[in-house]
Amino acid sequence: MKLCFITTGNVKYIATMKRAIGMSTPLINYGWDVSIIALSCEENKYRFSLECPNVKVYFFNKSNPIKEVIFKHRTVNKINPDVIWICSLGVRNFLFRRNKYKILIEHSELGSSIPDNRGLKLKLIKFFESYSTKYSGLVCASKYLVNHFSKNDDLKIHYSPYAYSLNVMPSNRTKLNALSKKFKGKKVFLYLGTMTKNYGLFSMLNAFRNLNENHKNIALVLIGRGRHLLEARDFVDKHNLHNLIFFPGYIKEEELNCYFEISYAFLCPLNDTIQDWARCPSKIYMYLPYNKPIITSNIGEPREVFGSDGLYFDSSNPDSLSKVVNELLFKNETNIDYDINSHSWESRAKSFNEWFFNEFK
Repeated sequence: MKLCFITTGNVKYIATMKRAIGMSTPLINYGWDVSIIALSCEENKYRFSLECPNVKVYFFNKSNPIKEVIFKHRTVNKINPDVIWICSLGVRNFLFRRNKYKILIEHSELGSSIPDNRGLKLKLIKFFESYSTKYSGLVCASKYLVNHFSKNDDLKIHYSPYAYSLNVMPSNRTKLNALSKKFKGKKVFLYLGTMTKNYGLFSMLNAFRNLNENHKNIALVLIGRGRHLLEARDFVDKHNLHNLIFFPGYIKEEELNCYFEISYAFLCPLNDTIQDWARCPSKIYMYLPYNKPIITSNIGEPREVFGSDGLYFDSSNPDSLSKVVNELLFKNETNIDYDINSHSWESRAKSFNEWFFNEFK
């Protein structure tokens, strides 16, 4: 059986690419002939060589949407796959329905629920969300999405959250040693994501500002970029928190493991909104293999992963985060035995393989 992933954009910015990269090799091990259509860029090529070197990749150059779609149609006709997996349906990833192929559409979020999407963009998103149900089936990365699209009783839906890859875990020893020296004697709480108020940025800043009064051996490391980064830096300057809060900026994914290894706990704030219930925060699965505390919110996929045992806080309430961190520091619980095998790309490939051959007998 031939399977072709259709992707768009740079994996540095588009999380849906991680699915194709992570599942390709495990699917090959299950007997699939896997290929990927992807943007030709340095970051994509590096990640393919790192995580799925044996996969056939058909690269297209950056161009306008029409040229990209034409390339994808021609390449699909050349590959002639049995199954096409479209990693997020959109203008650049549009493929006409044809009985010749089984076409699966992946949803990793509900774009129509995102407040920033307005006007023509919102209309296009709603069109693609609706049109996606006309294909052979859906792959949904969250339980919320499964329930949302299950209103169509005849639709074949596979639930498949994101996962982790062990191929990006080996550490750069020089980098690791430098970080260990820099944060020696500190318990590092790490946030990886967009620097924006909507993602609890200032709740984290205020919580750790309050915690600093009684805990001088902690550090908050905020990795990433975003529209409120300068405002966050101003906050640190204003309150003289340079020994507490650090902004390393954008870090390549293959170097993130160095920060993960020196961390005491991870932060993944979510909001109690449809947008966050529907999305699958890939960071959760990046943190899991390190068996360290993950402080997040009691909604959506974190609830599916951690259940009643989760370390939860309200992302809009700094005091709720301070309370969880205080309790964690008091317990000094440094190792948590997560069931990481059930959250690997290998397990996702196995689950998909069983679902596909059951549904499309």
